[in-house]
Amino acid sequence: MLSCVVILYVMLCGCPPFHHDDDLDLLKLVKKGKYQFKPKSIWDSVSEYAKTLIQSMFNVKVQDRVSASQAAHHRWLQSASVVTQSMNLVSKS
Repeated sequence: MLSCVVILYVMLCGCPPFHHDDDLDLLKLVKKGKYQFKPKSIWDSVSEYAKTLIQSMFNVKVQDRVSASQAAHHRWLQSASVVTQSMNLVSKS
């Protein structure tokens, strides 16, 4: 789930969710799930449903984290605009 949410995060804003110059400190951030929706200028235009999905996928407590199936059926991924945009991207490639 972590790999999927990192990819989704990068796709939505163009940068990784975790930043640190030191590898050990970076690993600590990942283990604690310490990320922010930055840059704010980009995330302001991202829907709250998308942010909610990301938050539920980043949850460090396994029992509270969404499963892959739950994520796939999330309201944001099932919305018509996301499906249409995805289909447009696939047809262009």
